[in-house]
This record gives sequence, C-alpha cells and structure tokens, in this order.
Amino acid sequence: MKTICIYSHDVKATGIKVIIKNIQKNLEGVDIQVESDINKALEYDVILPYGVLASYDVYKRDKSKCSLSLMVDAESLTNISKFHYLVNKSRVVPFKERYKELLRYFLHLYMEHRIFKSYEKILLVSYYDKTYFEKNILTKYYADKIVVVPNGVIIPAKKKNQREKDNFIVLGFLSEWWNANNDLTYERKCFLEYVWKDAVKANPKLKLVMCGRGMSEKQKEIFKKYPNVEGIGEVDDLNEFYNQIDASIIINVKHAGILNKALDSFAYRCPLIGEKHNFWAFKNIPDCFYTYSDGNSLAESAKIIVENEKEVSEKVEKAYCYIKDYHNWDNNYKPLVNIIRQLLVD
Repeated sequence: MKTICIYSHDVKATGIKVIIKNIQKNLEGVDIQVESDINKALEYDVILPYGVLASYDVYKRDKSKCSLSLMVDAESLTNISKFHYLVNKSRVVPFKERYKELLRYFLHLYMEHRIFKSYEKILLVSYYDKTYFEKNILTKYYADKIVVVPNGVIIPAKKKNQREKDNFIVLGFLSEWWNANNDLTYERKCFLEYVWKDAVKANPKLKLVMCGRGMSEKQKEIFKKYPNVEGIGEVDDLNEFYNQIDASIIINVKHAGILNKALDSFAYRCPLIGEKHNFWAFKNIPDCFYTYSDGNSLAESAKIIVENEKEVSEKVEKAYCYIKDYHNWDNNYKPLVNIIRQLLVD
C-alpha cells in the first residue's frame, strides 16, 4: 500500500487536532502520519495538505501530488467577512490592521483559485463555504470537486445543570486564547467595546464569563476593564463551564467554516446565542438557537432565555437531536475515508 501523510503548518490547534484525530481513527489499518515539514511530506506517496497554505505549498512543489486538499475553510471568505466587520471600527482597530484583512483576501483568493484548478478533490466542512465557492468567478467552474464533510461532536455523559437563580444573567464564551503578546484579538475587543458595553447598559444584570485554554493573566486584567466580564481560563471539564452559565454566546465575525463551540453548546444542551451568520454552516438546522446583532438585541435574547424555560427547553432538545443526526464523526467521515482509500490503491 502507498504511504500517506497529513501535512499541516500547525498541528497544535484544537480544531486541527480533532479533524486529524478522526481521520486517523476512521482509516483503520492505515498508517497515516502527520508532518509539518513540506520536505518530509513530499517523501510520501500521498499527501493530504491541511488548509490553504499547506495545499498551496504542495501545488508549488509537486503538482503530481495534488489529489485531495483538506482545505476545510474558505479563507478568503474569512478575510472579507472580517474586513467588512472591522472596517468601521476605528475606535479599536488601527487603519493598517483593518486593511491587512483585505490584502489577505486577495492573496487567499488567488491561492484558492490555483488549488481548485489543480486538485482532484477539495474538502470543506461548511455548506455555506461550498455555496460561496460555487458563486465565486475564480472557483465556480471547479465547484464539482467539492466534498462537504461537517465536523462531528462528542456527546457528553451529562447534560448541563440548571444554574441557581440570582441577580445576574450569566453568558459564557468558550475559546482558545493563545496570543503572541497576550492581548485580545481585534474581533473580541470590538465585541466588548461595541456590543457588550451597550448590552450591559440595556441590562446591568448581564454578566460574561470568558473561558478556555491559553488565557494569560494579562488577558484576565483586560477583561476587568469591561463591565461584568470575568476571565476564568481553562477548566478541567466542560461541564464545569456550562454549569455556571445561563447561556453560551458566540463571538465570531467570520462567515467561513463551522463553529465547534456551537456544536459543544448543542451537545451539552446549553442555550446558545450567536449572530445569524454563525449558523450558516449548518445544513437543515431547526429553530434551536437565539440571535443578536448589537448590544440591545443581545440583552433581549438573554432576557428571553431566563424568562421562558419551556421555550428554551424545546430549543435545546431540538439542537441536541440535530447534532446526533447530522454531526456524528463516524457517519460524516465515511465519504472522506472512501476517497482516501481510493487514493491509496490508484
């Protein structure tokens, strides 16, 4: 059998690790390695590059090995959606930083065009990303190469407990916080400045708990500058996080990819609030979440959640049933495994 590896620039990020882990798990009997060095990756018969940059690396070095790109997300869509969000946030984001996303958009658009033209198959995790490429003039003629394989989620043994009532409505945001200078990303600063401050003005009883790996003491100090915001860092068990909040909130401005934090909230049967675009990746998703677009609408959604127990219960059960049907790792990865096995025998 041919040798095979997954080539990735970054093998440490949680989102990458979970996908790689499930590819390896479902390719039973196949020795599939992970490489971060392009020279080592090129020694394998079959290379599965993860992401746009890795896929473009292989394209530049050896076009004969452009078989399956694990593109996962539409990076140009990420860039242009971030640009549109940041462009009018001059109070927080410097001019140079705002327009960096626009430059990244054009760079990734070019790379995606070369990848779509050269590879036999392109893997994505979001149906919305597929639609984006089908409409894009640079990629629409190759859109039949796309295979959508949505991420799965592990169903926890216990569902979220109801938080004891007090004077606050507690929202929680779960993410990774690694940052070179221990600062906050511009998107998160913008949320706190442009959304959260207005939400607390609308309802002073709102509280926000920030949770996740890599949170520094400096970041925790930054949170204290904002009303009713607390950083708790990493928890040993996600139940510990979900049990201390009334609802989970998504703070992601990008329109590309699929949000694992949404899948986790659904799995733990925790009410979820996000912007409308945060749910575009999910095919056939029912009315099982709440939305916001600014501080006032966030405060309103939070108020509805704590005052409508029956409605909330129905929504979280819908979400739980939805992920059991549509986001099972083993079921979702069967088409991908078949493609990879075929590459090993061709």
